[in-house]
Amino acid sequence: MEQLIFNLPGDWTHPYLLFRLLEVVGSPWQGTEDGFIDLETGDRVTLAVGRRVEHLAEAFASATDPSRTPLSDAMLEALDAHQLVFQVQGDRGDDELLGLRATLRATNAVVDGGATAVQCVQSHLVHEADAFQALMKDVEAAGNDREALKQAMYRVVVRYQFGKQPMTFGMSYLGLPDLVVLKPMIADRAIGRLERAAMEPDLLDRAVEDSRGLPEPVRNPYGVVIISA
Repeated sequence: MEQLIFNLPGDWTHPYLLFRLLEVVGSPWQGTEDGFIDLETGDRVTLAVGRRVEHLAEAFASATDPSRTPLSDAMLEALDAHQLVFQVQGDRGDDELLGLRATLRATNAVVDGGATAVQCVQSHLVHEADAFQALMKDVEAAGNDREALKQAMYRVVVRYQFGKQPMTFGMSYLGLPDLVVLKPMIADRAIGRLERAAMEPDLLDRAVEDSRGLPEPVRNPYGVVIISA
């Protein structure tokens, strides 16, 4: 089963500092031998850590969504100075939406613990820490309203590309195919068309193989839905 993966760089000099900061802010998330666990809900993810990645700032800057604010110069400097990269790896479980929400909550905890940015690995979408946490407020506000939850998480994980064929990347986080529009549109119109299509209930039934030539894990295992207009 495909995992839900998020990368989080920061200036920690030792992995222990993340867990110490989580204690300081009173987070329910705790690192244990069994994984990274929310002691209040029982949600559990895998948390891995790696060393500094060269040219990370350039890679993150090149993958921003043209519909969103570019990474600031201060953020690029912070990314260039990062020391470690934590990776949150969540399972989908029996419920795609709840599995993603639990993984996003774990990711948000790592932001609470000092991460400077969040990369959604399956879409290459990058958020500055503050922007990610603002989006997470909408996720939490959705509560158990599944339609509102789907819309809120869509805005966290899905990246757009415009041009001759506007399209999405990262719908696989939601257990759904990506969307490709067969004719060019101005950005605002394309966003509206793609967002409306993303909420349609029969996407899986209409999907065809993702033949966009994308590498793993950006290639969508659920396929793509072609939109004629």
